[in-house]
Amino acid sequence: SLGELLSALGSGRPADGMVALCFDDGLRNNLTQALPLLRRHGVPATLFVATYHCENRRLLWFNKTKLAFRYFPGAELSVLGRRFRLGLAARRRRSLQSVLDAASTLALAELMALDRSLPDPADFAPPEVFEGGFRGVSRDELGKLRDDPLIEVGAHTRFHPFLSRCTDAEIEAEMEEGRAYLESAVGTRPRFFSYPAGDYDHRAVRVAKRLGFEAAFSLVPRFP
Repeated sequence: SLGELLSALGSGRPADGMVALCFDDGLRNNLTQALPLLRRHGVPATLFVATYHCENRRLLWFNKTKLAFRYFPGAELSVLGRRFRLGLAARRRRSLQSVLDAASTLALAELMALDRSLPDPADFAPPEVFEGGFRGVSRDELGKLRDDPLIEVGAHTRFHPFLSRCTDAEIEAEMEEGRAYLESAVGTRPRFFSYPAGDYDHRAVRVAKRLGFEAAFSLVPRFP
């Protein structure tokens, strides 16, 4: 498990061959597809959950963007002050990548505005795609993990912003509210934190320490 790996590293014990399995974002398919395999093989894992999509069938902003550009039936989408003509799959992919690249520079308020500007994929995305690959785990489903010996739930903010683009107050709120939601849903305070998209700065590190996380994780290479 992630805790066992960190314990070995912290104590100076050999960690050769040790691997910790983690899933970011908190998608429902972690439970419906990955968890049965983990149980079959007795493999522990940590689920880092961004809590915004745990309620009301909401999607995380980047998943909503992906579904909109892939499946919206209209001729165009207006996003970030630009009009994107939709058509064949190749054009949709290029437009989607352009929006995701631009989004990496956005502040939290701008990401929220992007999210609000998009049509609801529940109205047009194939149900099997919406449910199977993009829907978040619900609060009730998180609660059922409380006594699962293989699964540990870690924090991953609320809205999944780029923390280095957030104000001090937004960093505090995103990290603290996400942690509090998970503690309420699962019944235990998350020990670990994963920086969304691997993006962080010294302010986010300071908040992670103040909130008492035992460890916080990024990506190699870091985003972008």
